[in-house]
Amino acid sequence: MRPGTKLPLLLAAVLGLASALAIATDFVPWLRGPAPYPPEWRWQLRAGLPPAARFLAPLACAIALLALLPVRRRSRLVVPASVVLGFGFQFTLLGLEPDGARHTIVHRELSRTDTSHLTVAASGLASDPLDFLDRHAELLLELRHVGKHAATHPPGPVLFYRGLLGLTSARHAALVGGLLILLMSAATAIPVASLARRAGAEEPAAARAAVLWNLLPGPALMSPQFDQALALPVTAAAALMASAVVVRSKRGVFHALATGVLAGISFYVSYGALAFLPIAASSALVLVVRERDDLRRAARAVALALLGAAAVVGLAVALGHEPLRAARTALAIHREMFTEPRRYALWLAFNPLDFALFVGVPVAVLAAAGFVQSICALVRGQGRPLDRMKVTVGTLVLLLVLSGTTRGEVGRIWIPLMPVVLIAALARWNDRETETAKQEALILGLLLAGHCLLIRAYWLVP
Repeated sequence: MRPGTKLPLLLAAVLGLASALAIATDFVPWLRGPAPYPPEWRWQLRAGLPPAARFLAPLACAIALLALLPVRRRSRLVVPASVVLGFGFQFTLLGLEPDGARHTIVHRELSRTDTSHLTVAASGLASDPLDFLDRHAELLLELRHVGKHAATHPPGPVLFYRGLLGLTSARHAALVGGLLILLMSAATAIPVASLARRAGAEEPAAARAAVLWNLLPGPALMSPQFDQALALPVTAAAALMASAVVVRSKRGVFHALATGVLAGISFYVSYGALAFLPIAASSALVLVVRERDDLRRAARAVALALLGAAAVVGLAVALGHEPLRAARTALAIHREMFTEPRRYALWLAFNPLDFALFVGVPVAVLAAAGFVQSICALVRGQGRPLDRMKVTVGTLVLLLVLSGTTRGEVGRIWIPLMPVVLIAALARWNDRETETAKQEALILGLLLAGHCLLIRAYWLVP
């Protein structure tokens, strides 16, 4: 897939290079955010650059990923290869941290302030997983003093680590859990390729979308965070939703139910899924709903998906969880700690900027250009499903910005939205496999890989 005209790509390249220079020189400090935390947010500068030798491993992974972009034959092997190399890219980027990749993962997962899910899992509060699930809603006020991130999330992340602690020690659970999060993030390339095919991409172009996913700064750098892991079930749910409409057999029913199961799991990983899932699913549906019969099948798929989600939530309720009470309490804590102290008007400007930096400035430019072009096409009465998809993604993301529910760190928190934004940026109608298409993908890949290396070298993330 490639942009419809040369001008958006040229603009994307120019702004991508300009932002890379700004990151390396800190010429515009507000690029990192408006003010330090608390109460606002700003990515901190690193005290000094990592040793040059440490760049060799992430450079090798980046080059290997870039080498996948021109591959046309056996392109189905590109997607699993991108998962392996994407995992390696994330891990070796962590190797630029002073303590190295392994110790950095362990330290972050054991930290009470960085994530805190393992902290709570290792405490007496979660020693009995079923009791923790049963008392989760009433424990949240206490959790804000034990681990503030765990206090604003569903019980899923804590139970994830509780399960690992049942198999091994805390340090090993931290390492294994962190590596699994990195793997889930890299594996999001699989449903990204599936969604790209639904958007009209030929197999090689869909494979390139999968490769580019693992070069986006957000997923590559925010390690290990459950926001990375959440991208997998959210994107897989969107891909299955589209398949449930297209496939006219019992498999379609299965795909719709599986969509709901993944949605239910996502809800128990992060309450942000309540926003991410509708955006991703709506973007997928407008791609495949073209006739009245498609609309009927889409309604059936949504109903079955709701049934699948209800089954997941119902199982948790049967085990004692109170999802509505827990969600209200957790979101109130998040609002009190992270939303209300920050200025709404300020983050109307800085949320889109932060998201653009971590989805990749070139991708953000192409997505914005596609949004405008598709609006024009729809106004002229020439819009197609792909135009509706681009307008749907752009409109819903803008509404999320205007809602003000997240103020700061959207480069991490909104990672689950990045797959549909990436596809909206790359997809175009009547895409043909040409040398130019491969060259354009390579330009994007180079810019994205460069941003990953520069941000890790100069900024402290996550």
